[in-house]
Amino acid sequence: MDSTTALRVYPLTQLPRWIIAVGLTLLIVAGVPFSLLALIVILAIAPGVYLVTRLTEAWFDVTFPESLLGALVTGIYQVLVYELFLALLPR
Repeated sequence: MDSTTALRVYPLTQLPRWIIAVGLTLLIVAGVPFSLLALIVILAIAPGVYLVTRLTEAWFDVTFPESLLGALVTGIYQVLVYELFLALLPR
């Protein structure tokens, strides 16, 4: 895979994050309790992790167990970002 292919695919990998962000914003505006938001964040990260797993398999020609390493880093990053976002919300 060359760099131009990565640049074309990168926006697609960000789509699940934007969907989660919009959904979280609507839930926050609706007044959903923080504890429920934290659970929703963890469940909502699954589509992004799945997408990264599949892309890792396709780009690097690896099988399922090895592709989880790429998804692990993405999952940890997303949990940190979304939970930090929730923690910094004014109450």
